[in-house]
Amino acid sequence: MLRWLRLAAVCGVVLVWSNEAFAVVQNTDVAVTKPAGETGSATLTLTQKDTSNRTVKTDTIRVARTQPRARQTVRIDPDKAKTVDVTIETDKGKRTVSVDVTRLLSGGPIDLGEGFSIQGSPSAATPRGVVVPARRTYVADTASNRRDVPGGNPGPSTFMPNFFVSVVGGGLNLGGDGGGTPNVVSRDTLPGGGTNIRGVSAPGSQGTVGVFGTVEFPIPAAANGMLMPTTFSVTSGALFPTDGEVTTPFSFAGTVPLGAGTVTIKDGPTVPLIFELGFPVARNTTFLIGGGGFFTTRETTITVQEAGAPGTAPFTNRIEQTFFDPAFTAGVRVGVADLNQDGRIDTFFSLKGMVRWKEDGDSARVRSPTFGSQDYTVNANRGGTDGLILASLDVNLNSFFAFDRGFQGGVFVASDIRLKRDIARVGTLDSGLPLYRYRYLWSDQVHVGVMAQEVADVAPDAVVKGDDGYLRVNYARLGTSMKTWEQWSAERGWLSRDAN
Repeated sequence: MLRWLRLAAVCGVVLVWSNEAFAVVQNTDVAVTKPAGETGSATLTLTQKDTSNRTVKTDTIRVARTQPRARQTVRIDPDKAKTVDVTIETDKGKRTVSVDVTRLLSGGPIDLGEGFSIQGSPSAATPRGVVVPARRTYVADTASNRRDVPGGNPGPSTFMPNFFVSVVGGGLNLGGDGGGTPNVVSRDTLPGGGTNIRGVSAPGSQGTVGVFGTVEFPIPAAANGMLMPTTFSVTSGALFPTDGEVTTPFSFAGTVPLGAGTVTIKDGPTVPLIFELGFPVARNTTFLIGGGGFFTTRETTITVQEAGAPGTAPFTNRIEQTFFDPAFTAGVRVGVADLNQDGRIDTFFSLKGMVRWKEDGDSARVRSPTFGSQDYTVNANRGGTDGLILASLDVNLNSFFAFDRGFQGGVFVASDIRLKRDIARVGTLDSGLPLYRYRYLWSDQVHVGVMAQEVADVAPDAVVKGDDGYLRVNYARLGTSMKTWEQWSAERGWLSRDAN
């Protein structure tokens, strides 16, 4: 055991990543409207400024004499630009109005004074893209577990626990000494009495099936604006051996004491308690490493029929023991499916290997009721090291409850306009909030929901700003839930159709 602990102390996993945030580039159609009756031309210069009032980018929109308005696509980087200085130049003079970038991207008209207005809306012709800094360790196409940040499928939640239910199968007692080397001993305690030993079998390598439950917590220090937060998880459940019972006949004929019988060793369910750290290493792939142990039971039964006492009934003894076997675990979890089609990977395949240090057991002893000097003992001899290999299909219940079934009491869903594309208004909530159809940057699934920037003006208690700088909405506090386009259409009795 000490040797393994030293090895674990020497070996480590080091992950290096940049703390730079993603830059979400918003291609925005900016429309400029002149005052009614204005016959002169106008030139508007849009200067994007950062928080230090440094110029990020400048664009110019010209409205001809014969045009009441003009439209132009402008690339806006909201991670850098915080305000846009709009300089209006006409025959009458020149003036500048400062506009907040978020307000410009929200889609509503903005009054610039003297009859001029400006309005931004996502460009359908040139949808938003994601720009990743060149120095970033993980680029958008290879990063895993896109968790409520731009750049890919978010996978499990970054800011709240995930709850996994797993169907598990695999093998127990692999390698090492299998089920141990127990034996049965007959002994005559009188002076000069003999002692005889026979080996018996215990359940060795065997299949196992079971169900696990896992609670996974993002580690706050790693989740702070990071693309792929490290996670800490706790797993428990039950494993049931498929062939965990072995009966061995024995005989001491021709020896003293004489006797024959059987020894039955039965392994019961195994209950794991595993603590693991998860380190994302590739797209939707996480390396898991941890430790803990397995609670397991073993029932040993010995039945003896003594040859020296013909006509007497067999006598028996049974003991049940519970063990805790420490274990070291390592494995990988890979995202395989989005069952509820909400744009989040919710189904995973896991493969884990484990080394287990098995605790030795007590002996089962029975004394002859006929010859008081004779007893029979089964020595467990269970101790040793063996391995386990477990494969599982893991389903993240958080995805289903948070999106499909409206169970969003404490769930804040990423709803920032900067994380969405192909936006089109489809209705209005009773509260007056516009309802939109859209896709997330990382998914082709079409959703129907609200824009966090608009919700903040009406119900600020339903909006939070995540550590990554993007806004999230608690739909339950709005009395509704985010839906897929298919769900929203089905509620209205519409025929299924492509959202394009």
